[in-house]
Amino acid sequence: DLFGRLQRLDEAATARAQASAADLEQVRIVAVAELARNYYEMRGAEQRIAVTRRTLDSLRSSLRVTEAQVRTGRGLEGDLASAQANLATTESQLPALETTRRQAAYRVAVLAGLRPAELEP
Repeated sequence: DLFGRLQRLDEAATARAQASAADLEQVRIVAVAELARNYYEMRGAEQRIAVTRRTLDSLRSSLRVTEAQVRTGRGLEGDLASAQANLATTESQLPALETTRRQAAYRVAVLAGLRPAELEP
């Protein structure tokens, strides 16, 4: 009958609306999870950058001491070469960390509806 058919059409429309709402909620949950993951990646990279910069300061100080020891004959050339290599190796890590931070910040900005420049340190 006509009323039964209308009832089934109404039930089908309600079911489709509920399914669409569930799909929308799923997308929202995934977006929030991605935002959180990228935020923590960005903050982790910032911490690694800070640690690397402090390490570089320490290595530069050690290098100056080693250079002075070699100049005065109390240090070994091998120690100087090792200090220089340690400094160079650590310096080479900084660009990759900064790139990781920038990329994560860009993703956070996009997911949060911001401009990437708004998250620059």
